[in-house]
Amino acid sequence: MEGELERLRRRVRELEEACRQAREAQRRAEFALAEHEQLWRALMESDLTAASLIDEDGTILCLNARAAAMLGGRPDDLVGKNIRSLLPDQAVEEYIAGLRQIITSGQSRSSLRWVELASGRRCLHSSVEPVTDPDSQRRVALVISADVTELQNVQEAIRRQERAERGFMDRLKVLHEVVNELSLAESFDELCRRAVELGRDRLGFERVGLWFCTEDPQIMVGSFGIDEHGRIRDERGYRNRVLKEWLSRIVSREELGAIVERNLTLDEGTKVRRGAMRAVAGLWDGHRVLGFLCVDNLFSGRPLDRYQCELLALYASALGHLCTRRRAQDALASSEATARALLDASMDRALLYDTRGVILALNEQAARSLGGSVSELVGRCAFDLFGPEVAARRWKQFCQVVRTGQALRVQDQRGGRWLDTHVYPVRDSHGKVTQVAIYARDVTVERRATEALRQREKAERAFLEKLRALHGVVNELSTVESFDELCRRAVELGRGKLGFERLGLWFLTGEPNVVRGSFGVDEHGRLQDERAECGPVDPNSLMGRMLREGSRLGVVEETDLLDGEGRIVGRGTIAIASLWDGERIIGCLCADNLLSGEPMSLNQRELLGLYASTLGHLCSRLRMLEALRASEA
Repeated sequence: MEGELERLRRRVRELEEACRQAREAQRRAEFALAEHEQLWRALMESDLTAASLIDEDGTILCLNARAAAMLGGRPDDLVGKNIRSLLPDQAVEEYIAGLRQIITSGQSRSSLRWVELASGRRCLHSSVEPVTDPDSQRRVALVISADVTELQNVQEAIRRQERAERGFMDRLKVLHEVVNELSLAESFDELCRRAVELGRDRLGFERVGLWFCTEDPQIMVGSFGIDEHGRIRDERGYRNRVLKEWLSRIVSREELGAIVERNLTLDEGTKVRRGAMRAVAGLWDGHRVLGFLCVDNLFSGRPLDRYQCELLALYASALGHLCTRRRAQDALASSEATARALLDASMDRALLYDTRGVILALNEQAARSLGGSVSELVGRCAFDLFGPEVAARRWKQFCQVVRTGQALRVQDQRGGRWLDTHVYPVRDSHGKVTQVAIYARDVTVERRATEALRQREKAERAFLEKLRALHGVVNELSTVESFDELCRRAVELGRGKLGFERLGLWFLTGEPNVVRGSFGVDEHGRLQDERAECGPVDPNSLMGRMLREGSRLGVVEETDLLDGEGRIVGRGTIAIASLWDGERIIGCLCADNLLSGEPMSLNQRELLGLYASTLGHLCSRLRMLEALRASEA
């Protein structure tokens, strides 16, 4: 009897605990339901996100005001309608099929797409979740959409901006080449004609016109331009009035760049363009406008963008200096009087000496380079202003010009700057040299550019030699008859003939992301057998990323350098190139600069990639031949 009573008490306690747990589960469920309903109400009342419930047939069960506005109506008017009547025919069936698949599969989906809505073409980022309708308890689709049209438009604008900036940088490189070519013009007229030709052919302007100011500030004279047929036209006999806008905005320095004139009517006889654009930039020489460089869009009608206008302003600035220099050189070579008049017309250094080296006249640029003012330096011996070594060298050159009556051109260095100096004898009416004109231009930038070009050509020649060596290496490796011998010789020849410091050749095994070594070079520069080395690749390492992404070549600078066993032996640059067999990576060729610490050039990296590409084919071929021999045996 007592045992039965104890059993009943235990059963009562179990029932009480079960009731307590049931009440706790009910409380949590009620709390979760209240939280879900609160979240649902917040979503339905949101003004930023469009939310709607749609069943598998495309019927709208409920939606918030934002979603209704996108569909061109009000929530009360759209509930119960089928989205077939609200979306374009060509897209609605595909959309409903996608909703039905999500509801059936129970898997959510996100998408970014452009759609035609009542408010126009919009880009929507949509997330579709399968949920249970709280009213009907059916499985339906919860569609949450955000209008990201403005974001997409901004991103597209940024991409266009980046493309335009890259194009502008390419044009700047061409501009440098054009200016160098124009500096070789042998006369002022040739300079003007070539400036128009190169502005069209190299810089991409449709039509170019070059005009120069006269003594009358309201009149300008032509040089060369492009006619309505796209041909170079001699306009040296043309005279035109300077437009008031040019005078007010360019000559007054209100606009330092190019000014743009819109909605013009360009009438060139057989060619008329209404609503055209023209850009004008001043040709400056110091604080004075020499003329104007004009371009327009008569042929294409395409608007002139700001990069074209900036390029025009830079071209005009360079032409201003080139025109001044060319005029000065022509004038100095023709007469003493013109040389004196142009002393202050040039932004480069211009001086006039007597036969003793006493300064008779000089411009502001020359005075600044000599460390004084024009008034302080006139009357002083120029050679007292230099150091002993420079003075002795220039005095010798000066005396040579006075003695022989022959002009002299020299390039020398002073104060870390390179000067291209022209020394001209000035004769009197009897042919005797009485004065000497000096014209010096700072060519430091050109010298540095020339040296950089020389170094680049040297590197390219070395790269060509390595390519020839690569051809010989490939021919030698193609005669190897075993896979291990191929790997060993590939490392030896890569170091001995292709110039790599350390190489390591690794191959993928049958296991994912596991590699096995072959041969390599240790930290002492000796060839070592690494065939016993095998292990997984760190997915965050350079090799791991390349294997995952299928990259051809990867480089990391200032990183830890390892030996065959994974121990750190130094720091430097490592480059890894993938070995391919068709569309499959079979291994990696690694190189670093541990032994010398010298930077690994772009040409070396490219050579490594070419070597790896060839090795991939050779390794695959030899493996196949060895497998064939084994099968035949």
